[in-house]
Amino acid sequence: MPPKKTIDDALVLEKALLVISELGPETFTLADIGKVVGLAPATLMQRFGSKQALLIKAAKHVPAKLSVDLEKLKARALTWDVELVELLSQMPEGFGTRQEIANSLGLLKLDMVDPELHLIARQLFEQLKERIKELLEQAKSQGKLTPKSDVDALAWELDALRHGLVIQWALSGDGSLQQWLQKGLQNYLEGKKR
Repeated sequence: MPPKKTIDDALVLEKALLVISELGPETFTLADIGKVVGLAPATLMQRFGSKQALLIKAAKHVPAKLSVDLEKLKARALTWDVELVELLSQMPEGFGTRQEIANSLGLLKLDMVDPELHLIARQLFEQLKERIKELLEQAKSQGKLTPKSDVDALAWELDALRHGLVIQWALSGDGSLQQWLQKGLQNYLEGKKR
C-alpha cells in the first residue's frame, strides 16, 4: 500500500505556480518547489514526473481556479462595469511585481511554443473573453453602450488593453499594478459608455 500523501496534489500544484512565478519557468527546480511544500524532489518526481510534466500539470490546474474565481465575482452582483474592471484588474497571487511579470513572459513564451501549454493558455483566454462578452452584452441590453457596439471587438480591445497596461506598468507605472489596471480600464470604459 502506498504511503498516505501529506499534502494534496492540488495544493502542491498551486504552490508550484507561485514558485514558477517567483523564479521563472527556466530556472525553477523541483528542489525549489520541494522547499515550499515540504516534499523531497524525488517525491515530486514520483508524483508528477519531470519538471516539464509538473509545469504542465500546474498549468492545467489554472482553468478550474479561474472558473471558481469567475463564479465568485459573478455572485457579488456588481454592476457590469465594476465587475469588468474588477475582473480585468485582479491579478493572481504571484503576479504583482515587475520580476514576476518578467518571469511570466518566460511562461508566455512556453505557452506559444509548447502544444500542451498553448491549449491551456487558449482555454484560459477563451474563458476570460467569454465573461467579458457577457458583461458587455449586459451593458448593451441595459442601454449603457450604443446599440451598434460590437461586443466581440470590444472584448478583444479590453483584453489587449489589459495586457498592454501590465507591460506599461512594469516599465514605467506608479502605484500598484491593480491600481494601474483599474485606472486604465475605467478610462477606456468611460469613453465607450453611452
